[in-house]
Amino acid sequence: CYYSNNLIGKRKRFVMKNGKLLEVINYMKECNLISLFEDMNTFKEWILSLNDTQVNNILSSDLKTKIANAKSDKRAKYLREVAIDKDSLNSKYYKNDIELIAKAKTDIIAIQLGLTSIDKESLESEHHESDMKMIASGKTDIIAVQLGLTSRDSDSLKSEHHENDMELIANAKSDTITEELGKTSGNKDSLQNEYHENDMKLIANAKSDTISKQLGVTSRDVDSLKSKYHESDMKLIASAKSDTISKQLGVTSRDEYSLQNEYHENDMERIANAKTDIIAEELGVTSRDEYSLQNEYHENDMERIASAKTDTIAVQLGYTSIDPASLQSEYHERDMKLIASAKTDIIAKQLGITSRNWDSLKSPCHESDMIKIQNSKSKEEKESIYSREYSFKNHLEYLIKELEASNLEEEATEDVFKLEKRMK
Repeated sequence: CYYSNNLIGKRKRFVMKNGKLLEVINYMKECNLISLFEDMNTFKEWILSLNDTQVNNILSSDLKTKIANAKSDKRAKYLREVAIDKDSLNSKYYKNDIELIAKAKTDIIAIQLGLTSIDKESLESEHHESDMKMIASGKTDIIAVQLGLTSRDSDSLKSEHHENDMELIANAKSDTITEELGKTSGNKDSLQNEYHENDMKLIANAKSDTISKQLGVTSRDVDSLKSKYHESDMKLIASAKSDTISKQLGVTSRDEYSLQNEYHENDMERIANAKTDIIAEELGVTSRDEYSLQNEYHENDMERIASAKTDTIAVQLGYTSIDPASLQSEYHERDMKLIASAKTDIIAKQLGITSRNWDSLKSPCHESDMIKIQNSKSKEEKESIYSREYSFKNHLEYLIKELEASNLEEEATEDVFKLEKRMK
């Protein structure tokens, strides 16, 4: 009796399932879903593998109406593709997800909803329903795309920050801010770091797209995240007075040489407080220069650039501060002082070029030449001092002509004698 009743039960379930499957097949024909399968054998395997939940979902989702009323052919095609996904069909969210896709404001939003609706990790997470609603409500396509990417990101879904990150992306003020928030929300290094929450808030509240870009890149930079300066550097970038200053702060905040150096904190402060964008650029370059960072002059050079009276002076100080020839010479400190105290931009430029001239730096007359340029009065005089060749021979000839023209024979003889003695 037991075996007979058991057999009857199985036969009833078989007949019922087959009846339902026939209903599914007919319904799929009406919705033009069967054509999506590679061949009939593939379709047969698929239909026979359906469980009760999947059968009920496909028959109760009103697919035919939604596909018929789709806002575009692309939307209709996408609805059909999502409708036969086994993971989606097996979930409790299937009908609601299909509804959201059908009503999506744009095809881009519909695509993101569709991708999340068939994503196994999202379907198994506690965030799926709320994430789908956020994507559907996306204010722009860019926001919807980033929400979609984060809703399917494995690292984000496992983190404690997922919900807050999705909220920040949904309310982003610009496309650039949206993208930076999206990238950081799924960045494993950031998610595992104590700074993630604050970094995301700083990006979301960025004063400009450029600042948000620098904050975003630094929030994901491994060297910065490992350093003791990350939090303070991010605050400086967020508070930058201009986009140019934020760029220089951002690049220095991620620079390996700077982060490993004792000067990093002071250098960042100087860049942040730069009087002009040009000065900020020169400070930034010097703050990351390996030669300068290894040199005893770095701190003083940075201070001189920061205090430069004009942008031209700052540029010349910046060039000389990272020039290997100058840094290796005995004149570097004195040359930087002369450039910093130049009375005009023209003088500063000629002093700067001479301070980096290898022939001049090898000449015993380098220091006196720099002083002459510093004290010169006419443009022609400045240029004549700078433009000559810095070989000993040419310098000797120049000095003789200069002193002879002044009718200072005794002084000329003495200076020439000193020069000849050095040449020997």
